[in-house]
Amino acid sequence: MHRRQPERRRHRPGALALALLAAALGARPAAADTFSIAAVDVETGQIGSAGASCVGQSRFFPDGAFVLSDILPGIGVIHTQASYVAANQRNARARMLEGLAPEAVVAWLAANDVQGDPGPRQYGIVDLRRGGQSAAYTGPTCTDHKGHRTGPGYSIQGNILAGPEILDGMQAAYVEGRGELAERLMAALEAAKVVGADTRCAARGTSSQSAFIRVLRPQDGTAAYLWLVVPDTPPGEDPIDRLRADFDAWRLAPTVTPGPSLTPPPSPTPDMGPPPSATSPPARTSTAPPPVPSASPTPSPPPLYLPRLLAPRLGLARLHHALARRIAPAGRPGR
Repeated sequence: MHRRQPERRRHRPGALALALLAAALGARPAAADTFSIAAVDVETGQIGSAGASCVGQSRFFPDGAFVLSDILPGIGVIHTQASYVAANQRNARARMLEGLAPEAVVAWLAANDVQGDPGPRQYGIVDLRRGGQSAAYTGPTCTDHKGHRTGPGYSIQGNILAGPEILDGMQAAYVEGRGELAERLMAALEAAKVVGADTRCAARGTSSQSAFIRVLRPQDGTAAYLWLVVPDTPPGEDPIDRLRADFDAWRLAPTVTPGPSLTPPPSPTPDMGPPPSATSPPARTSTAPPPVPSASPTPSPPPLYLPRLLAPRLGLARLHHALARRIAPAGRPGR
């Protein structure tokens, strides 16, 4: 009688090897971003960007949903989402810098997708130079529910949504909102804060897993006036709630150093894959993202790390004192 030989285990490559192979082939490791708003205020010259997604921290997306955002100081803002490829984001920036209008940029991107398939892409673009002209594109193969809403000074877009009411709610909150641009962007995100807004997060009991908001004013140069990121959250904790807490703490801070200097999206390696970030810190709670090295000879001031957890322990007065000791003495220009 012959003994049956034990079956040999097949070697399976690790997750990291598979991710690197996917990047080499120009694929993305996961669906990127879900609902966002790009906007400008033509009266004040402010440019803003906010969004959220059921994507958390990873090697390719160290700051979660924040990867979609690209602000061009004095020019406008671009959101690149759904099936994210960094080269498409850089191409959008290049076309804006050439002076193309938002509609022309969107048309160019659809006709010149770096992987030859614009179907799973989504873009939102707003141009401050042209009085707030906006345009958006939602590819036919983006995951449902998908769509966008545009108007003077804003573009709202989303995919993998619970339904059109997510986009409608964001639009109503922004258009009908009061206050400066930052307040209206925050209101738009909060209008989408329902369980399963991004359907992938329904099982987590949240709207999303990461969120961000940033605003640049004309007098800020390339240093963002407001820059807050919640790169990841555990199940049951909504990142938009945490973003609101950080936003309120930022409002209460007596002085705030400017955020990191804005730079173009980093070049990935290889060219068509998502951009790994060697400079990103390990897992962290909400904070301004680190500055990307710039060719500018003037170093950017450090980002503000809000001590959110200190507030209930120290009380408002002591929180102000703690912030004042951590922040440069130069005050922030009036809002």
